[in-house]
Amino acid sequence: MPSRSRFDWNGDDFVARVEQAAREAVDETVDAARDDAALSHEWINRDGQLQEEIVSEHADPADPNPSGKFGTTRRRGFYGLFHEEGTVREFERPFIRPAADRQFPTLADRIRRRLK
Repeated sequence: MPSRSRFDWNGDDFVARVEQAAREAVDETVDAARDDAALSHEWINRDGQLQEEIVSEHADPADPNPSGKFGTTRRRGFYGLFHEEGTVREFERPFIRPAADRQFPTLADRIRRRLK
């Protein structure tokens, strides 16, 4: 006797929802890390230039494996690396890595929140 049970496959919709949730969570996480780094540095900034050069780059919408970036720009914010890693004349005062360490562990929760 044939079974009368029915199964609707929604796998493609589920994968699309997971990809969208991951992309949005990555964007939110790199934005939060950018803001955290701008607010938590120890160095004294005379003109506010370096805070303006701490930026985030969102995930590519076409990429099925979303990834984002944050940090200082290469043009006007290049000297953020000097603060981050130190120089011969300056002690290191990291602000990018600690912000990442605080924000990146929240990525999974942000994805979960979007999938509920």
